Formats: sequence, C-alpha cells, structure tokens
Amino acid sequence: MSFPKHYGEYLLLERLGAGGMSEVDLARREVAQGAYVRFVVIKRISAKNVGKERHVRMFQDEARINAELHHENIAQVYDFGEVEDEFYLAMEYVPGMDLRQIQRILAKRWGRRLPLREGLSILRSVLLGLQYAHAAVDTLGRPMNVVHRDVNPRNIMVSIHGDVKLIDFGVAKATHKLDETQTHGMKGKFAYMSPEQIQAKDVDARTDIFAMGLVLQEIINGISPFAGLNEVQIIHRVMKGRFGELSADPAYPKPELLLDIRDRALDLRASARYPDGKSFVEAIDVALEPIGGPCTTANI
Repeated sequence: MSFPKHYGEYLLLERLGAGGMSEVDLARREVAQGAYVRFVVIKRISAKNVGKERHVRMFQDEARINAELHHENIAQVYDFGEVEDEFYLAMEYVPGMDLRQIQRILAKRWGRRLPLREGLSILRSVLLGLQYAHAAVDTLGRPMNVVHRDVNPRNIMVSIHGDVKLIDFGVAKATHKLDETQTHGMKGKFAYMSPEQIQAKDVDARTDIFAMGLVLQEIINGISPFAGLNEVQIIHRVMKGRFGELSADPAYPKPELLLDIRDRALDLRASARYPDGKSFVEAIDVALEPIGGPCTTANI
C-alpha cells in the first residue's frame, strides 16, 4: 500500500505495524477544511482475514471491550466501522514509544537500564489500568470479567508527555463475547504467559498479574528472564518457576523488598499471587518510598 491513502473519513499516513490478524496505520481526520484535526491509529482486519467469520467476531469483540473501557492508563477507542467490507477500529494515538523500545534505546545508546523509580512508576500506572479493566462493568451494569492476556512491554506505551497507556485488547477474555471459543484458548506471548495460560486453562485477573511480575523483573534487570530462549525452553522455565536472579540497582536500599514482590507476583499458584492490581500497586508504592515515591508524568 502507498501512503497517504484515503480511507473513509480518515487519511492513512503511514504503516505502524502488522500482525497475523490486523494492520495498524497512523491516520488523520479533518473537519471543516482543517479547523478540527485529530490523529488516530486505525487498526484494520487484514485483507486475508476479511470474510473469515471467526476473525471478524474477534475483531468485533475487541471493539466492544475497548469501547466500554474509559481509564487514563488504557488507550481509548473512538470509533468502530466498516469501509468497503473491511472492519476497522479508530483508536487513541499515543505519540511516544513502547516500553520495549525505551529499554532497548537506553541499553544500546547509553548502556544503562531504565531508572528504577521511573520503571516502577510505569508499572504502577499499568496496574491501575488493569485494576480498572478487571473490575469493569458494561453499559448495562454487567461485570465484564476482562483479562487482557497479552500484557508485555510492547503493549505498554509511554507518551512524550509521560502518559502511560496499556494497549491492544485483541486477545482479551471477557464475558458475553461473540467468539466464545476464545475463553480457554492459549492466547498471548509465551514469554509473558502464566502457567494456567500455557496449560490452556481458564484464566482470571491473576494471569495478568503474573505477566506484570515478568515485566517487573525485566524492568529491574534490564532484560527478560527468557532472553534468547525458544518457546519450548520458555515453557519449561515457567512451569518450573525458574525466573533467575533479580539484580536491582546497588543503590536501592531494600533489594529484598523487590524480590518479595517479584516472587509473589510470579507464584505458580494463582491463589498465592496478588489478587488484583490494587494490592500489587500497594506493594509497588512501598518499594517506591525509599526512592522518592511515584514519578509524576513530567518526571517520566
């Protein structure tokens, strides 16, 4: 596809990414000869999937779930529609980088990790978004029982203004989905899957807590505990609870506190983990106390 390209009421500007089911482009919408301009992300179901009923249902489910979620730490969905028999989502554009990009740039250009205070503050913001999503009810007041199932550094955006946004509910589990086959399927990235996900068992909010425990370790160590491993090796490590050492900044006065938080979040027993994002945030706040507390958006 060549850019720019008109797409319904939007102008597609450039390709941001493409996956197995969808394509994602930066777009612009103008009204009244430019008196109103909004930049958005257009997520379109891939041409090869158009007409495949299950993929269409999955895309519609993503639209429905996102449309019900309104939180400062979750990227907003503005619109869901159809152009030339192709479904699309118009979503909030977060000008910035994802957490993985930030980590890689820091490591490559300056040979350093993300500072612990900033890293824990980003983690805290994502947990607040997850707490909201896990407890969300729909417009009719029905519990949605949302589980993201794909929490990882690529789906954590940090804007140039310091805002932190969780994105991509494309494989999320929720009550009253059109595609009910999603409920027990293995969805997500192996390097951030909980034991119950790997075994294709039913999942709840504690599965996202487990993924956040792995993100926590990655923030602290500056590298994933499964870097360089294939899927089989990752699965073996997860099922054995082998996550490696935690190497906190030597200047941090309470490394044992971080280890306790990591170990509870990554307990193989879901019942022993933090039960929700709120309790995880409370633990993070205690860890942040010796280093000045949570950062503001200006600090991040």
